[in-house]
Amino acid sequence: MTKATSLQMTDAVAGIISAAGVSCSVGEAPANLSAPHCVVWPGAGFEMPTNLALPIGDLRLSFQLTAIGTTAEQAQWVSDTARVAINKVTPDPIADYTFWPIYAEPASQPVRRDDQVEPPLFVSTSRWVIRSQPS
Repeated sequence: MTKATSLQMTDAVAGIISAAGVSCSVGEAPANLSAPHCVVWPGAGFEMPTNLALPIGDLRLSFQLTAIGTTAEQAQWVSDTARVAINKVTPDPIADYTFWPIYAEPASQPVRRDDQVEPPLFVSTSRWVIRSQPS
């Protein structure tokens, strides 16, 4: 059985967001960032055995979305567009794995100004989970 990987899951999420019309990257914003933009920050992912007879279980991946804009409204638009694109969406199967719908975790931060970059940008973050299971 070929396992789905956290990298494949992360790429699936980034692809869904990009298909919704939002520039998206994984793990970092590009050096030549052009807002509006969204960054997917994946966790390592971990397997959750489904039962003792099936040691290869579900793969669970938590990730953060960082919405970036030149204004607070633009960062909010990125966040809203990404949310609508992935919330309760079931990605296409990968290898011998199918997915559960993507869902939000109750941990997000409001839009805030980031003065550490020049020119200043506005960011908003939200937390999400994607799970896969053997087909």
